[in-house]
Amino acid sequence: MASREEVALIRAARAGNTFAQIALGRQYLLGGSGLPQSSITGLYWLERAARQGDQEAAIQIGRHIPFESAVQAPDAYGLCTWYAKAFDAGIAQAGLVLAKLMLAKEAQEEDPLWHKAWTALEAAAQAGIAEAQWLLAQQLSDKKVVAARCGASQPALRDPDVHLKWARLAVDNGIAEARRLLADHAWQVSDDAAFLHWALPIAHAIAGRDLSDDAAGRKLDDEDAVLLCRYATAYVRTNNFDPQQVEQYWKLAAQAGNRDAQFQLGLWFARIDERGDPVSTASHITNYWDSSGFPVGGRSRIQVKATAMEVDSDLEVVPVSETTGTFLYSCNF
Repeated sequence: MASREEVALIRAARAGNTFAQIALGRQYLLGGSGLPQSSITGLYWLERAARQGDQEAAIQIGRHIPFESAVQAPDAYGLCTWYAKAFDAGIAQAGLVLAKLMLAKEAQEEDPLWHKAWTALEAAAQAGIAEAQWLLAQQLSDKKVVAARCGASQPALRDPDVHLKWARLAVDNGIAEARRLLADHAWQVSDDAAFLHWALPIAHAIAGRDLSDDAAGRKLDDEDAVLLCRYATAYVRTNNFDPQQVEQYWKLAAQAGNRDAQFQLGLWFARIDERGDPVSTASHITNYWDSSGFPVGGRSRIQVKATAMEVDSDLEVVPVSETTGTFLYSCNF
């Protein structure tokens, strides 16, 4: 129950007193006494004061109201004005929230606030805010969009690899997801060593998660399946790899429907490369899957039996003796 002082404060705030509105907003942000903690209610009172031109109210919004609360407001886009003012007053975190609100509300490309939001996001990243560094890296990976919103004269757009710089800083500051951007770039430029460096902890985490007791029946999403397939493929190319791990990663990706993994796993069990040439591998051909392990269909099919094989020039694997284990992989290209 609100105390007499709090009741008086509420009445003054309702009457339009900006000092009371700011004080009431702060009390709701902190909670305690007779008022519950509520960032949404705190934002309501602070914004009422800000709308009356109170600069301190805008600063309090930028300093204390997180994006998660701001984006739920009835007029979330309207809050951008207060976050911009808070950023101008030196609150770097407000710049990050401003940028996130502009992106969340899909503001028009010609909106003049985009330039302010971009400047604020860069400043927040330079201030060492890891989330801002990661968001900046993601935005700079599509420079055409940035140019359309903020102008092609942005200095950051002159460096083709600037997004990689920010992604590396984000990783250094604890944003593990930024590793995916760096791994994807390394894959695109065929840098296996860099790809394995960035992808290793993610691949291990995915595989560990899917082998856990509570993962039964759970299917990898496409992005995770692609990363596991690529990791196994790059790992094999080092010629210094763990066959069990390679097989495990390809298998997980193949079970998720990744066609590249299905194809690579077919070659793996057939002991041939993509040209159809025999390869020397460790003893990894085992008889524990049947044809139900993979979907049937597609244009390129490899049927493998875990036994001695002959390979013709068209990459067909022809069994020369029967065993109980038949592997059927279907791949689309």
